[in-house]
Amino acid sequence: MAADATPHAVSDPAEREDKIVGVIEEVVRDLHVAPVGAIVVMPTSRLDRDLGIDSIGRTELMLRIERLLHLKLPASVLTEVETVGDLIAAIGRAAARVAPLHAAAPASLRTLPPVNAPDEARTLVETLEWHMAQHPDRVHLTLLDDQGEIERTLSYAELAGASRRVAAGLIARNVEPGDRIALMLPTGIDFFAGFFGALYAGAIPASTRSTMPTSPASISGPCGWWQTAPNR
Repeated sequence: MAADATPHAVSDPAEREDKIVGVIEEVVRDLHVAPVGAIVVMPTSRLDRDLGIDSIGRTELMLRIERLLHLKLPASVLTEVETVGDLIAAIGRAAARVAPLHAAAPASLRTLPPVNAPDEARTLVETLEWHMAQHPDRVHLTLLDDQGEIERTLSYAELAGASRRVAAGLIARNVEPGDRIALMLPTGIDFFAGFFGALYAGAIPASTRSTMPTSPASISGPCGWWQTAPNR
């Protein structure tokens, strides 16, 4: 009988701790081009001050830990820890209640029938407009929570409407075609509205990896997290 090739989450605490420390050492070496053995990672080591892992480095660290441990971890694990020991303890607590990365999609996530592609669309905005005209109520985005359950969906019409409102807000703040917009938002509905909103305004969106909270109450109003870099 062939062995099961499906990856499994690491359940042994000692093994998990060793793997986490190994990933931290790897990230620090990559960030600072340090030779093997030059980095000493201890439970009391502070991620930022002692190891030099900034917000972008934390995001990369979390991605590597998730891939290695085969877990999808909540954003709070990334934002609320200070030391290596804090991180190990937070991951240990989260591992008992989060879904493995290889878990099956929720039953409520239904498969939609295929549709034609907009062959004549030349831009992402034209593509979105075409889909909105053809099937405005068709679900385009599905956002899952940390347990893999559906948190929210967005249709083509809803995305286009939200994007236009964002575009109007950007234009009201003197954003002009060709300006660059840094999107400092976690993955979510607001990110996609911000991305397409920048395009609708004629600007150039650029995603920056962020450790900001994902709670809707923590995200400010339209354009609150978006920064512009004038191209003029």
